[in-house]
Amino acid sequence: MLKYKSLFFLLHFILFANLNAAEIESDSLRIYRLGDINVGSTRHVGSVVNSTINEIKFFELQRSDLFSLAEIQRQLPSARIRTNSRGEAMLFLRGAGERQLGLFFDGVPLNLPWDNRFDLSMLPAGIIGNIFVNQNANSIMFGPNVLGGAVNVSTIERHTDGYGVNAKLQGANSETYSFDLTHDARIGKFNYISNISYLNSNGSFLSGNAPEELLHQDMDAKFRTNTDQKRMSGYLRGEYQFSPLTVVGVSLLYLTGEKGVAPESHIENARFWRYPEWRRMLISSNFEHKFSESGNSILRGTLWFDDFSQQINTYTSTRFDSVKSEQHDKDNTIGARLAFFQKLTENQSLNFVVNGFQTKHEEIIDEKTPDNFAQITMNVGIEYNIAMNKLKIAVGAAFDYNETPETGLFTEYSGLSSSDYAAFLNLNYDLTNEMMLFANLSRRTRFPTMRESFSGALNRFKVNPELLPESGILTELGFGYSISDVTLKLSGFANFYENLISQVTLSAQEDELRRRMRVNVGEADIVGTEFGLDWAVSSNIKLSGFLTYMKAKGENNGKELEHLDNKPELLGGLSAIYTHNFGISLMIESESTGNQYEADNSEESGFAKVDGSTIFNLRIAYNLFKLTGYVADIYVRANNLFDTYRVYQRGLPEPGRTIQAGISFSL
Repeated sequence: MLKYKSLFFLLHFILFANLNAAEIESDSLRIYRLGDINVGSTRHVGSVVNSTINEIKFFELQRSDLFSLAEIQRQLPSARIRTNSRGEAMLFLRGAGERQLGLFFDGVPLNLPWDNRFDLSMLPAGIIGNIFVNQNANSIMFGPNVLGGAVNVSTIERHTDGYGVNAKLQGANSETYSFDLTHDARIGKFNYISNISYLNSNGSFLSGNAPEELLHQDMDAKFRTNTDQKRMSGYLRGEYQFSPLTVVGVSLLYLTGEKGVAPESHIENARFWRYPEWRRMLISSNFEHKFSESGNSILRGTLWFDDFSQQINTYTSTRFDSVKSEQHDKDNTIGARLAFFQKLTENQSLNFVVNGFQTKHEEIIDEKTPDNFAQITMNVGIEYNIAMNKLKIAVGAAFDYNETPETGLFTEYSGLSSSDYAAFLNLNYDLTNEMMLFANLSRRTRFPTMRESFSGALNRFKVNPELLPESGILTELGFGYSISDVTLKLSGFANFYENLISQVTLSAQEDELRRRMRVNVGEADIVGTEFGLDWAVSSNIKLSGFLTYMKAKGENNGKELEHLDNKPELLGGLSAIYTHNFGISLMIESESTGNQYEADNSEESGFAKVDGSTIFNLRIAYNLFKLTGYVADIYVRANNLFDTYRVYQRGLPEPGRTIQAGISFSL
């Protein structure tokens, strides 16, 4: 009864508060230009960016009503975000794993070098202007370790002189509440943005259709075991144009929080973990200098300092009242990207880039002597772009280098280094003004992370310091069509990977504790097709959707693998929006995930099947008022409307039906 009273109170507050927030006027805001990884840009000479990149725009993010970036998958073709057994929300793109993807925030890497991944549930969505998703890693600008694709999250920037405020309050019947407040301004040559965000969630619901045999779960409990979270964040950025040729920006992002980790419900020896402390601070500077007013020569740079720490507590049971072990992690990283753009002719350009970072990791387990690790990773590259009437070509190559000066207890591996090359080719041919063909080919490498090679993860893994770098060849051929009301894209892709790093469970003969170990599994092939559509049926009705089919297989030590872990055969999404002239809008969404498999030695085939699922979401919004300089909206949303039981990773159910509502106000 209490949850309905809480929801009624929130709705009552929404209807009478006269607060709102929604689509900020397009003439006042834009994305942060210096946060764009592409320099100068290659778009000036007709690069094939639009054929290989999906853009999620500001207004699409606003109507997604995100508590964090972990919920963005509704807008991402070929992607799924799932929470792993460590409680981290991870992005997977066209079958590429989270460590194989580059994730950037205004051009600064979000992935922590120690593990080359980042928990998306810790990043609020209030300051995000748009998201660019590159499914082919076909640019040298991304730097090393970007094997399967890249995502750049860009913040907002005011385009015209003036001030703005955006406030958003959201709540859900899962006792989840969040608040975002953003202030931005542009005063002549100076502009700035500031944001604070707070989230408090008591947990996520388990579907009422969940099976009764789930382990480590009280089926009468309101929430899934140990799924609560708190998060606070602050963001501040200032930018000054020193001259018509030079502009410099400095930013600070601070994130802090705590959260529980849902135990895997299909195994007895699951993790009983909590993160009582989680903190990250990113200080960065982006700058651009044009050597002449023509803009034919441009130097662009990004410098950053990354300070991260966390504490992991392991408990003896699901009561979480007795700590069995503690782990403290600290990471410090400094990095830089310098890129030089040179326009050769009206239709040709060159890009030169140097990426690099140095990181140190300290790991303390149960007050033992700290283990210290260090890593240096660099790459240099060159990219050439040319537009010849209907044909546009981009080609590039890079050299990647990795070194581990410190390797903890495994001192015999200190100072080891490895290197590899990267290359790509993009072609884009305009058949007509409305139709185009595109082709992409890239070759990339990912070095093993220090955690994969040297960490036992609280004795859950047997270490394997002799892991080899992963490499992949990504190919794509597609067709695009666009007129005023309809945009569609159809493509086929084939990605071929070697030395993929995966987990195996050791036999009793190999390890008396039967721990897991990371190994190079040999080869993996992922072949698929993708279809995307955006259609403005009328001035009031808009449809958008995507459908991706993938077939994954591999080979390990000469043995053919029928499946690869957690590679769904099908991914799909559909969104239909109706907007009435009186300010009411209705949106229906669907999210589909096909069957997938996970390695399981107890099964005769060696794999356990994870059933696919389809869920539906419903959103109703009302524009309270929209005056010059003022916008106010309210919304109510039902996610997983029919309370479908779904699993993206064995033993880790996704949330059941959740009702949320929010209000926002912009000026």
